[in-house]
Formats: sequence, structure tokens, C-alpha cells
Amino acid sequence: NSEYGLTSEGYCQEIELDEAPGFSMGANIKRNSGTGGVSVSLYDKDFNYLDYCDIDESDISNTNFEEAFCNLDYLVLKKEKYYVCVSYDYGSDYWIEGYNLENGCGFYGLSKPENPNSAYSIFAIPKKFGSVGTINITDTYEKSFTDMINQYLNDKYSDLDCNTHDCIIPIRITS
Repeated sequence: NSEYGLTSEGYCQEIELDEAPGFSMGANIKRNSGTGGVSVSLYDKDFNYLDYCDIDESDISNTNFEEAFCNLDYLVLKKEKYYVCVSYDYGSDYWIEGYNLENGCGFYGLSKPENPNSAYSIFAIPKKFGSVGTINITDTYEKSFTDMINQYLNDKYSDLDCNTHDCIIPIRITS
């Protein structure tokens, strides 16, 4: 592993993000001296800026590389590749871990090279979606909701026994 001094240009890593309402994003960072902020920025697959969060400087060790992160509330609806970049805001001596890697997915600076040749200790951990909870469905039709589902299952699968085969019931929810 090598150490790379953070700059305002930043170090970026291509990361495939799962569907999630937000992420804990950061890197293995240490501070040699000074004070100031470290930012984590998110870019889409075409390297268009999306959002950022700031890592609290008190979360960054003065002696060792440790995971430091911030929470980014950015909704990802489809699993795909993004870029996560780590940079400093001002006046500090921060370092990030990384290494050279042929066919890597990390790079220095804010323009993506044709063939990245590095990898950095940058991460993005997805947050969980909250539970939907209980939904009460009030019947406002002549047929009950249960009767409509039973009728659909009979029409589609010729029975109501979903234990012997998969049953898929399409339901559209509008609000």
C-alpha cells in the first residue's frame, strides 16, 4: 500500500452502487497536521456531479489510517457504476491509502482517464430502506380486494395454491 496526499483535485474510485436511499461514504484516511475538511463527492457513470457530504474532521485520526465517512442521502434507484471522489477543502495535511494497479478503477483528479491504473481505499456502504409498515386497503368496489385477487389467481394459474408454484400478482400503486 502507498500513501497519497489529498488535494482539492481529489482521488476517485469507480464503485457499483446498489439500490439504496443513501450511503455511508468515505475512505481510509489519516491527518498528519492541520485542520480543515474532507469532502466525499458522488458522480454518475458519465462523471457528472451529483452530490457531496463532508467528513467531520474529528473522525480522522492523527496517527493511523482509519475509516472516516459521512452520510450522503442520495437515492439510487438502479444498480450501476458511479464515481466516489475524496478531496480536502482547505489547509490540512490529509492522506489516503491506495496502490498502483494495472486495470484499476481509481484515478487522481476530476477528469476520468481512459485507463485508470490505481485503486484507493474509498468505499460506499448502502443504507437500508425503511419498512413500509402496515397498509390498510379499503374496498371501494363492488367486489372485495380479496375476491379480485382470488379471481386473478384462478384465471392465471387455474387454482389458489401458491405453495406448489410461484404466484405473481401485479398491483399498481398510485398516490
